Amino acid sequence: MRYHQLSEVFEHLITLNTATLAFYERSLKVTEQERARMFLHYLTDKQKVRNQYLMTSLIEAPIKTFEMWFDDDIDEQLLVYIETLALAPNANSETITTVMLEVNEKIEMWLRSILPLIINNYSKEYLLDLINNLHQKNQQIMHGLQRMNDV
Repeated sequence: MRYHQLSEVFEHLITLNTATLAFYERSLKVTEQERARMFLHYLTDKQKVRNQYLMTSLIEAPIKTFEMWFDDDIDEQLLVYIETLALAPNANSETITTVMLEVNEKIEMWLRSILPLIINNYSKEYLLDLINNLHQKNQQIMHGLQRMNDV
């Protein structure tokens, strides 16, 4: 099915972020290095906050934001990619940072690919604000990880 409402994009985004949280939690169970575990605890906490933000955004947004239909496939491959991610037990903080950046970049690229398909200016602006907010949060998380790495 190619035709989707914008609400389905938000629901898929929440699913992607929930899968990312599950990846961090799975990784905590196998990672042996203490610094890497510290990074994963930090990322888990930040991901929970992000998931709550996304849920709140979906609930509190005006209905007119999501009523628009557009023609595109929702990329399920990204979800499969995140769900099958696994860290080696000896993964270090650099590996975790690299994977986190890659996952966040793929999600952001997917959202940006949808922007040109949206013809409703209000919905487009709402999605762009969400993308910018997520990008800013990613930058804050990255700075936090860099500070942790400096310690």
